[in-house]
Amino acid sequence: MAARQHPDVRKSNAEAMKGEEPKLTKLAPHWSLADVARHAVDFWLTTEDVPKPDNRVLDATCKAHELDNLYVVDTSVFPSIGAVNPALTAMANAIRVGEHLLSRMS
Repeated sequence: MAARQHPDVRKSNAEAMKGEEPKLTKLAPHWSLADVARHAVDFWLTTEDVPKPDNRVLDATCKAHELDNLYVVDTSVFPSIGAVNPALTAMANAIRVGEHLLSRMS
């Protein structure tokens, strides 16, 4: 017997189809959307934004341009954003920049 999945996980459903296009599905009966969702083949696509060659970070320690006391440690300093959550990388970078600031202050 196949394992049952929660109906909202990784599969189209009538509620999601109605929510995506409310004007187009306003008059569609629920059973018709459920029938379409049951026969739909779902594809999940993960992509990455590639960096622009003319968009570069002038400092490796994330110091803002022309300001001696402003550092940026969020994901805006990444040359591209990957297809996965960058939270851990952003935290590691913030720790790295923080260590740089501590050494600079001593």
